[in-house]
Amino acid sequence: MKPHYLTLVGIFTLFFSTYTLADNFNQTYQAYLDSEKTTDHQQTLELAIESLALGKAKYGESDANTINLTFNLATSYAAAKKFQNAFNTMEVVTTDYATRYSEYSENYFSALLEQLSYYPRGGASNLTKSKRVISPKAKQAIDIANYLSEQSAEKAPFYYYQLSRIISRSPMVHFVRRQAIKYTELAYQGLLESVGKSDSRTLESQFLLATIKTGTGKTNSAIALYEDLIKSIKAQLDTSHPYELAARSRLIELYEKNGESENATEHCIEIGRMKPWEQDLDPTPLYRLEPRYPVDYARRSKEGWAKLSFSIDEMGFVKDIEIIDTKGGTDFGHQSAKVLEKWRYAPKFEGGQAVTAKGVTVQMDFKMAR
Repeated sequence: MKPHYLTLVGIFTLFFSTYTLADNFNQTYQAYLDSEKTTDHQQTLELAIESLALGKAKYGESDANTINLTFNLATSYAAAKKFQNAFNTMEVVTTDYATRYSEYSENYFSALLEQLSYYPRGGASNLTKSKRVISPKAKQAIDIANYLSEQSAEKAPFYYYQLSRIISRSPMVHFVRRQAIKYTELAYQGLLESVGKSDSRTLESQFLLATIKTGTGKTNSAIALYEDLIKSIKAQLDTSHPYELAARSRLIELYEKNGESENATEHCIEIGRMKPWEQDLDPTPLYRLEPRYPVDYARRSKEGWAKLSFSIDEMGFVKDIEIIDTKGGTDFGHQSAKVLEKWRYAPKFEGGQAVTAKGVTVQMDFKMAR
């Protein structure tokens, strides 16, 4: 009887443990889903980690549910701005998808793009280190997009759209610049033909293409794309659109660098209409140049700052510059005034009319590189 009794106890214990594990997983996973709707990314991350640990115990390492939980963890890392962790975690998913669905499947393609969107981040040194990891994966994504497009021509614009959204964005574009231009153009032209000019995906592709053209020095092409984008948005929307604001800001910089201040003025005024001034905040320059560090000060490692007062006229030009105060040397003030007169702002609007804004101040800091 005793062995029989122990067997029953063992079965009961196993059943109870399994039930408790399932119950703990369900509660934790629900808490994760609830937390995901909030802005507490650290709590969401902790719950995603706990859900994955419980999920592995419940389903097993290689179960599809466990892989989905791993995917959730990767997105949680990204939301918490822990991109290296997100990238590494997503590697588990892409490795599984390559076997589960094949390396030329839509599932694997989407997972690979998700992984590429997480990494790299940081300064130039990090980008250099990341190139060995990113470039082969980006090229693999390009190969898959081409393969899928050949298999289904009607879906090609959408594959290239998904691809271009990743490889055209900084810092990814540094590793595949030529391909980024090519495939963003393919996405834009394909979407124009398949879904039309007003579709949000077409507008996004046009904006991305203009951005790449700007970064590669193709100024005139970029200007044409930005101007056309603004016309498309204005033709179909009565309200401001984020791409319109961004496009106008880019055009101001491009026109000013080309010495075409009159063309820049139109966009300064329009941005003023789109983004009314906030009384408690200093206006943000739409185009600015950095002051030259005085050579003799640099030789002596002198640091300091200059505070200036000025007006912004109804076309966004800087006028009536006065040096209020300086620290470290008067030449800091002179150099600041020289560049300040070339800055452009959105004009202030009152009663629907652009007016001169007086008494605006700015401080320019001069610090030696450490």
